[in-house]
Amino acid sequence: MPVIGDTGSKDSTKKIAAKFTTNLHEFSWNNSFADARNEVLKKAKGDWVLILDADEVLSSSDHRKMREAVNRWDVTGFQLLTRNYSNNSLVMGWMPTLEKELSRNAAGWYPSLKVRLFQRKENIMFIGEMHEMVDEVIHSQNGKTEFLNAFVYHYGTLHDKSADENADALKRTDEKIKQNPNDAKAYFELGVQLKDAQQFEQAEQAFQRSIDIQEKSVMQRLNLAVVQQKQNKMDAAIKNYEAVLKKYNSADAYFGLGFCWFRKNSMKKAANFFAQAIQLNPYFVDAYVNLGAILEKVSKFDAAEQLLKKAISLHPQLARAHYNLGVVYEKTEETKKAIECYRKAITLNYQRKAELLKRIEHIETMISS
Repeated sequence: MPVIGDTGSKDSTKKIAAKFTTNLHEFSWNNSFADARNEVLKKAKGDWVLILDADEVLSSSDHRKMREAVNRWDVTGFQLLTRNYSNNSLVMGWMPTLEKELSRNAAGWYPSLKVRLFQRKENIMFIGEMHEMVDEVIHSQNGKTEFLNAFVYHYGTLHDKSADENADALKRTDEKIKQNPNDAKAYFELGVQLKDAQQFEQAEQAFQRSIDIQEKSVMQRLNLAVVQQKQNKMDAAIKNYEAVLKKYNSADAYFGLGFCWFRKNSMKKAANFFAQAIQLNPYFVDAYVNLGAILEKVSKFDAAEQLLKKAISLHPQLARAHYNLGVVYEKTEETKKAIECYRKAITLNYQRKAELLKRIEHIETMISS
């Protein structure tokens, strides 16, 4: 029987949950997701635990894999890949949705990996007030973890967090750092939160502090480069992207280098790096868009058109791709196609909508005169 924990929901959560189980438990929220999960763990009775949030589902096609996995007593926990759905193609690791089932029409997703299915034992519990996991606990006890080829589909990332949610997350991470000022992971989490809140200078400081304490993952330096790039510190960002590439062949690092050199007005270098990003990740939508924009600027219109069409095929809702394709058609005097692309960009909430409407009006005036 499923066990459901509720931490003070004010909607219909408990009413809906009651349709599936009588094993529903309320937990007074104390700002710790780990504590909440551990309270639910105490109520579990089975030999194995599968942990899911209310905004996550499994595919019925993966149920058999789960049933087979729980006969593997040599494995303490199985890691499952989570598809965190998002329409923001600029999120690091973002992939376009190719399998529409269970996607809820999301344009794409980005991955995360952690133990979801594990043996129920007294000494296995969640740690981490916010990014709560059992992985570290299992490894610290010499337990074995293994990847299970099944997916968790997560929809909570389709919506931006509120200002209050962001403030609460920052408060929890600050408290974690106060308790352990030499926690590199906590500083990294702080950097990610500040980056998401577009507080790039503070994010840079947090990522640098994380690296200074202990550089364990290329993600620390990769994120540092991103927030430096956001502040137009292109030389510093380039240095860190290059440092990442010495350790790991990262499409995101090549993309970042492409952006930096574009901003430094070195189109040839920028194009080369965007092309390398695409070579490593053929689904890198924004690399197609940026490379297409560069080729348009140097009047290689046919190649630019093909790249932008590819981007649109991968992410049909990306307004910038439609706009850039419109620019190509306008420059090649295919005005009807240009207007069509511009109008599509407007319907997709292109950021400079008013300016684009005037542009369409100007083109139509020129055609009719």
